[in-house]
Amino acid sequence: TTKPTTAYRMVGSFSDGALEAVAAARPIRGPTARFVQEFGTEGPLAVLRALRAEAALVRACRAAGRAMPALEDSAIRRRLREVFYPEDDAVWKSYILDRGVGLFEAILHSAWFLGSSPSSSEARGGNSDT
Repeated sequence: TTKPTTAYRMVGSFSDGALEAVAAARPIRGPTARFVQEFGTEGPLAVLRALRAEAALVRACRAAGRAMPALEDSAIRRRLREVFYPEDDAVWKSYILDRGVGLFEAILHSAWFLGSSPSSSEARGGNSDT
């Protein structure tokens, strides 16, 4: 079976946006490397539903001339946060952190990143001459 998808064409990614924001926020001096870990939480339809509900809430608040409700007072806002950050899911949090550490270590040991692979002592900041 195929997974349902949205009827919208998705353009860009979180990593594209994050890299653009970082580049715009601080001038770059010297060699740099940036990476972003993009991870999934829920499927695209659940995310789209939450985003559309939040957009409708924003429009309704603006039309009525009132402020957005606080996160704790709005099921719509809580749901939007939940699709991007399942706060009560310790297994998901642990997986994402472990994956991030693994990706970072892979980057540190990548010939693409450094031009040569560091020794494990160098990767930890130690002196390779000892």
